[in-house]
Amino acid sequence: MKLIDYQENIKNYNDYPLDLGPYYLILGAQQSLGKLSERLKDILKDNEGIMNEKDKLNISIAIGDILYYLISISN
Repeated sequence: MKLIDYQENIKNYNDYPLDLGPYYLILGAQQSLGKLSERLKDILKDNEGIMNEKDKLNISIAIGDILYYLISISN
């Protein structure tokens, strides 16, 4: 899927209170970045930086959440 297609699909998926404007989205992006940082920190600390398949999936999901928020903000 191209980024422009993803951006168009996001427009149809607004599950946040629209009256809050970009503030909700900015806080969501910040929270998702924090989760990603925490997951990466745990991998470095507990697994000496080696990612297993579950770690890779969790990292991919976290990056997807961040992408969702950034595209929603830009829309």
